[in-house]
Amino acid sequence: MKPSLKRALGVLLIVLSLLMFSLAVCQIMPIVLIDIPCLGSDDSDYPPGTTQDTRIGYCISYYPLKAIRGGEIYASGSTNQDEITVDQLVFRREDETLYVNGHPINSGEVYKTTDWRLSANPWLIITTRFEIRNDGITPIDSLAAVQMLFVSGDAVESWLPNPLGLIILGGGLWLFVRGRKERNLISNNLAEAG
Repeated sequence: MKPSLKRALGVLLIVLSLLMFSLAVCQIMPIVLIDIPCLGSDDSDYPPGTTQDTRIGYCISYYPLKAIRGGEIYASGSTNQDEITVDQLVFRREDETLYVNGHPINSGEVYKTTDWRLSANPWLIITTRFEIRNDGITPIDSLAAVQMLFVSGDAVESWLPNPLGLIILGGGLWLFVRGRKERNLISNNLAEAG
């Protein structure tokens, strides 16, 4: 690769990296979340599809990255089976114990896990932190023989720094310096020859 091409590529990588860094700073501005879409088993509204045969009812609040108006519903529903898959979460009921992705959670306990994924910006990684609560057995009706295990929780998205942005910036600086040194070396050789 010619010295001038290395230098030009280095400048391009530096400029793009710094531009993406400034966009990343704008993206991570703090946002206040004001509402709570799922209130848990104390809420008078049961999840959609709840009947007297319901075994598991769930409602998970969702707080996206740019949720200026507040949270939303990530998932809400019910099943008359002892197991259900909700996106990447698998809920299984055994009596009053809830298993989330194979991890047992007794009534009143919380299961926490985090999902990671790359964003379009090389300086940032998107995380989704799940906090799933076993709210215990909730009677559907005072006459119902079967009682529902209610699952509530939150799915909160946030940003984390990605080292890829720093690597791109470092690569651009290395190409710029390397191209400049090679250009100076060629200039010195031509001056000595002439």
